[in-house]
Amino acid sequence: MNTILVAALKMVGAVAVGKGIPQISGGFSWMEQIPNFGADSSIGQALGLAHPGDAQFIPAAWFMVIVVLGFAVLARMGLERAKQRAGTDKYLPDEGLSFRTMGEMITEGMYNVVHGVLGDKETKNFFPLIASFFTYILFSNLMSFIPFFEVPTGNMSSNLALGLVSFLTFNYAGLSRDPVGYFKHLAGPILVLAPVFFALETLSLCIRPLSLAFRLTVNMAVDHLLQSIARTIGEGFLGVAGQVIMPIPLFFLGLLVCFMQAFVFALLSTIYVSMSVPHGEHHEADGHH
Repeated sequence: MNTILVAALKMVGAVAVGKGIPQISGGFSWMEQIPNFGADSSIGQALGLAHPGDAQFIPAAWFMVIVVLGFAVLARMGLERAKQRAGTDKYLPDEGLSFRTMGEMITEGMYNVVHGVLGDKETKNFFPLIASFFTYILFSNLMSFIPFFEVPTGNMSSNLALGLVSFLTFNYAGLSRDPVGYFKHLAGPILVLAPVFFALETLSLCIRPLSLAFRLTVNMAVDHLLQSIARTIGEGFLGVAGQVIMPIPLFFLGLLVCFMQAFVFALLSTIYVSMSVPHGEHHEADGHH
């Protein structure tokens, strides 16, 4: 299935080049699709901006780390101010969409998801990392709406690093809880076929970080490519006005994709941890459901 998808993307990319549609290689920004606003446009050249290259995703990734940490600090400061209120006012939410409100929405939403899969005990251990995955990927995806900004999640190398962290996490979860049981699970239920099962299960484990990275990268690239195609079609019918009007519905689709890809990455990482820990540790969660 992945091979077919890659081949389809290559074919679409070749058609895009022939039609003058900009290719999506890395560092894509939705805002670059606005006429005369991209890095290669007259405005971008006047500002001395070049289209971002693949090597720039590293400082962009570190910048996103700073953004997420800054957001966490501001959300915590808002919570501390709320705790200083008198009486029951400390429990009331802030008026409007504050950093505290956004932080509480992300924390509560992801906690419910992780707790529903892992239960009380393991949620305490793995929730911080899973929530960090979601927040970092979501913020990185949303940064694609900022002009000329290099998006880390648009680069396969950056996403593979996230996938490797997830890989190390769920293997650590299994090996630290019950190493003997973890290897028994990989060996399968039939002793004679244990070498075959072990090889297949090990291969499956190694594929997981690749699938996480590939899914995130391809979905972001395809979403951007559709927007570029819509812009080209709009230009063919309405000229410059079509370039602006046609992609508008896909901007809203882009927002949905930004959220869903962050959620899917976090959810799959949680499920992988759940599959790695001993099943006895899920009895409490199963009883809750």
